[in-house]
Amino acid sequence: MLSEGGIRVPMIWSLPSQLPSGKTYDWPVSTLDIAPSLLQLAGGNLPEVMLDNTQKFDGIDLIPAMNDIQNPSTRSLYFRFWDQAAIRRGKWKYIYVGDGRRFLFDLESDQHEHINLVDAHTELADKLYKDVVDWCEGLRPAGMPTGDKMRERSWYHFYFDDILSQK
Repeated sequence: MLSEGGIRVPMIWSLPSQLPSGKTYDWPVSTLDIAPSLLQLAGGNLPEVMLDNTQKFDGIDLIPAMNDIQNPSTRSLYFRFWDQAAIRRGKWKYIYVGDGRRFLFDLESDQHEHINLVDAHTELADKLYKDVVDWCEGLRPAGMPTGDKMRERSWYHFYFDDILSQK
């Protein structure tokens, strides 16, 4: 599920010769950042286009950011899993569920994922929805989730029950 309980987990790196020890960073990263980071550490170069003409890596090399304590939180992280898609941009997280439900959360608020702000910030929600649609069109297979199977329906009822009952 694309709630914070489903995608927000710690990533731990231990590279004493390359990274400062004992540092904690709270900005979001992706498992897609592992391959580009390790390729750079191994002395390789990050290609713009792969040998088979597919797109370059989706992730970034984290090593410079972890050494300089730069905050890459301005980048957007995208997710598509089963019948749901989401985008995390800064403090905002937008989730689209294949049956048409939409959620917008301010992850920096004390309410976190307990208040759906999609109706209070419709312009932002619509912009994030468009960005998710555009991103999903570039995937294989392309397209937004349709909810045909909606395997995670019970997860959303369980996890967001307090939000759904507010409507």
